[in-house]
Amino acid sequence: MGKTIVHERPLITIMMNENIAKVLSDHHRLKILDFLYHRNLSTKDLFDLLKRAKFNIAMTTLRHHITILKKNGLICVYKTQEVKGTLVKYYK
Repeated sequence: MGKTIVHERPLITIMMNENIAKVLSDHHRLKILDFLYHRNLSTKDLFDLLKRAKFNIAMTTLRHHITILKKNGLICVYKTQEVKGTLVKYYK
């Protein structure tokens, strides 16, 4: 019998303050963080995953949530890639 290897992400500790509490009070942002906890994703990937998870959200609203999460240090740009002349950002 072969061994089963489970790759788990480490627990993340967030220093809570009033701003972070406000950021985490939105269910869209919590779901975005949940998706990004498991893998690095582009804005389009996040949009598609949110849609499949029955979150009715516009792309502009998603970008707004990403900006708030970045501003508060909860996510960052992992890499950028040019695809057909468009700059695609991947977040973690």
